[in-house]
Amino acid sequence: MSRLAWIVRGSLGLAVAGHCALAPAEHVRLNAVETLDYATLHAGRIAIRVALKHPLKDPPSGFRILHPAARIVFEFPGTTVATAQRTFQVDRSVLRSVHLVQQGTHTRLVISLVRPVGYETLIEGNDLIIVLERGRAGAAGDRIERFAAVAAAAPPHQIREVAFRRGEHREGQVIVAVSAPGPTVHIREQGRRLVVDFPDTGISPAALRRLDVLDFATPIASIATSVAGNGVRLLIEPAEPYQVTAYQAGAELVVALTPWAQPLGPVTP
Repeated sequence: MSRLAWIVRGSLGLAVAGHCALAPAEHVRLNAVETLDYATLHAGRIAIRVALKHPLKDPPSGFRILHPAARIVFEFPGTTVATAQRTFQVDRSVLRSVHLVQQGTHTRLVISLVRPVGYETLIEGNDLIIVLERGRAGAAGDRIERFAAVAAAAPPHQIREVAFRRGEHREGQVIVAVSAPGPTVHIREQGRRLVVDFPDTGISPAALRRLDVLDFATPIASIATSVAGNGVRLLIEPAEPYQVTAYQAGAELVVALTPWAQPLGPVTP
């Protein structure tokens, strides 16, 4: 693939935008993905360009998943797909493929990776540019993942409620209601447990509890919520092998554990 003009110009020397979720009320008009493209940069970095019909005010919420393979997923509410090129099979450096999935007026961008890496986003006009940073996955053995990080100057968030729900396909869903969209969240494995950390976040006393949900016959046996330093920690104890997905819907974070034999639905190309 030839190097693109938007890559050559200043080697993407723009200020990196912080991750921030868009409130549903801000979508006064339907947006559309018009072009999907990628290019290789120096030092093994890869840039993915998503050209939209209307400019974004903020980058969409993004998160990383390690099961069953490393992926980065971006959510585009109020957005359709207007390009025929919805998939790129790359198999280059750290990137395997890029895939657009539309469900109604909601679009997901799924970036499949060779291994976990860091990423940055920036907005230039109507384009969202995602730069995969080779070698920025953290220290060896450190599987902490970043979900929709907010700017450092933002006030701490507050967890109002932690609830459980069984899905139609026997998935166990942990629903975390926060005071506002966009908290920083780290998702990692610790032995058999799935650990979800919310740094710089408070919690309602009523939400500090343990939920035993084994009787619902999902991959989740229990959910325990506790204060950890200046933040909040969720320990999800699995009952069986699972796949995990996570997404943000307004002021709710949903972490879903699906039975290993079940498909992950729209998150997986």
